Amino acid sequence: MKKSLVLWILLLLAISGCGKKNFDKEYNNMQIGNIDSYQLDLRIYGEENENFKIDNYKNESYRVYTSDATYYVINNSTYKEIIGDEIKYVMVDTKLFTNTDILLQGLKNIKSRKEVKNDITDLDLELYDVTFDSKYIKSLLNELAYDSNYNNAKGKIYIKDNNIYKIIYEIDDLTITATFFRINNIRKPDIGP
Repeated sequence: MKKSLVLWILLLLAISGCGKKNFDKEYNNMQIGNIDSYQLDLRIYGEENENFKIDNYKNESYRVYTSDATYYVINNSTYKEIIGDEIKYVMVDTKLFTNTDILLQGLKNIKSRKEVKNDITDLDLELYDVTFDSKYIKSLLNELAYDSNYNNAKGKIYIKDNNIYKIIYEIDDLTITATFFRINNIRKPDIGP
């Protein structure tokens, strides 16, 4: 009797997903190779606020929109778009964030998760409150050039049609919001000579 009760409980946990912490399926759905491209809207709020839009085409070519300019990263070279009588592209040594996958890696580094009511009422989304693994949070902060010492890291994960819509990282007083758009709708940049 005990054995069959334990099997039923395990079966119910497997069906309901309660035993599952990570979002491996959703992570794999967003991997370049399974898709060609996406646009990341990255907003960082803390002592200083930063906003970027990054078009990722096959992890090979990137268009990075910042508040002051548009850049292209192609074959590890960075070009700045200069608009005058005609558009020119000038090679620069500006270091830009293009490792968009590190934001998705949070999906594989979940310590706990709980489904909650969707707080974006005009979209049909699943919403989860999560806590993240501390090693991962330190690597994310290092990648974004922030101090990796922190006390608390939690967040929210929004799922739309088995894909990631948005990940919010709340790390002490720093909030990092990563929203993914235009999946498979980014073209390879052709910036000319």
